[in-house]
Amino acid sequence: MADQFSGDGMPEAPIGSSGDEDLNISNTGQRIRLILVLIAVVAVGVGVLMWYNKQQAQIAALEKVKTDFSVLHNGAYKAFWKAARLDLDTMKSNADFEGKIKEYLDLSAVKYAAYVKKDVLPLLEEAVPKYKAIETPASVAPEMKAVADSVDALLVAWRKFSTEIDMYEAFLDNRTKLDLAGDQWFGAQQEPTKEEFIADGVRYVNVLHCILVDKTLMDYEPIDLSFRVKDTCAKADEQATWFRRVAFNCLDRLGGEPVTPDELYKEIVKKYNKADPRDTKSKFAVLNCLDLSRSSYESELSDEIALAWANYTKSQNALLTAVAARIKEI
Repeated sequence: MADQFSGDGMPEAPIGSSGDEDLNISNTGQRIRLILVLIAVVAVGVGVLMWYNKQQAQIAALEKVKTDFSVLHNGAYKAFWKAARLDLDTMKSNADFEGKIKEYLDLSAVKYAAYVKKDVLPLLEEAVPKYKAIETPASVAPEMKAVADSVDALLVAWRKFSTEIDMYEAFLDNRTKLDLAGDQWFGAQQEPTKEEFIADGVRYVNVLHCILVDKTLMDYEPIDLSFRVKDTCAKADEQATWFRRVAFNCLDRLGGEPVTPDELYKEIVKKYNKADPRDTKSKFAVLNCLDLSRSSYESELSDEIALAWANYTKSQNALLTAVAARIKEI
């Protein structure tokens, strides 16, 4: 191709060469910038979408905790209390709870304890692992653990209650024996060698020695004995412990293998036989102490259940409050 020259003889640039190339380069740069912008926009959009999805997943996980808890609370938990014949809606205080429990115990303690153990406790035993199995985000895990622990504590309190009240059958039987043995003891003071008084006389004295702990009947005059027995159960804050020790331990000495009088017993009946007046009231002191301390003992058991119940309610409210707070923060 021949070179093109201008009028002054200088060569001219070929038509369409430099200008078109600059335009093409410019267009290419614009396309690249547009592509980069689009990539950035898409990346931001993907990031926003991922953040949104993550946010919704977090909310869904928290909502699921609330739902799973509500299913157990309104199902197994309330079914347990209904089976125990205790209406949570009418119990507003520990006194209400204690009063209802006392009503059942006065009616038939042994039957109620057996019923609780057979038909009521299994409902709570099945619920405990279900509470612990609720899938929980880390943000509310401590609150959920507190709920599960409170259900476990409630089960422990009810188990203790049913196990100890279940021992009432032997206690009530021994209480009757105590009444009879006290009469035999009075006969033994009058006629120490009479055979029919000896066995129950020995058993009765063994019970009193258990109650008096580190003292024997030789340490007291017959007229003072009933007062010394009353002293052992006089402290209100120790009455539940006194009942547990005497009712389920000391009174057991009224049964079992045949007994024979030892030298201490012989010395005691010899001393009491000569006394005037003799001991006629210690039996009634023991019976009165049993009745007085039994009330404290049952109150202690029901208070432990009431405390576990209150802790559950507290942990339940803390969990639901924490779930709502975490959702609001997202």
